[in-house]
Amino acid sequence: MRSVLTALKRLGVTLALDDFGTGYSSLGYLTQLPFDTIKIDRIFVDGIANSESARKLLEGIIALGRGLGMTIVAEGAETADEVAILGQFRCDPGSGLHLCPPAAADDALRSASTLEGGGIRVDGSETAASAAAA
Repeated sequence: MRSVLTALKRLGVTLALDDFGTGYSSLGYLTQLPFDTIKIDRIFVDGIANSESARKLLEGIIALGRGLGMTIVAEGAETADEVAILGQFRCDPGSGLHLCPPAAADDALRSASTLEGGGIRVDGSETAASAAAA
């Protein structure tokens, strides 16, 4: 597996370790395999607004990934408090109902188009209209 992932990395593929902290996503993979991103499983996000120990664990996971130069994505941000805490911990964008509730395909495309036309593209860069307005 290491040789395949290393070959993909040489081709410019960005690699993410999904569901970090559960199942086969072990801590050892962070130093043994060439991952760029850690996707933290939602079980580590759930409850961080109400539990000091859950916050400490999540903060440690994020700090570990940051220390290794990785992008950190948290799954399952369901409340504004959870999103705020993730921001305090310097977590990169995540997923969850608070960030983007489920939507029909047409609605999702319309929202994406509105964001792009309104100055922010899906890739995070500015559009010409927003740059001119600034």
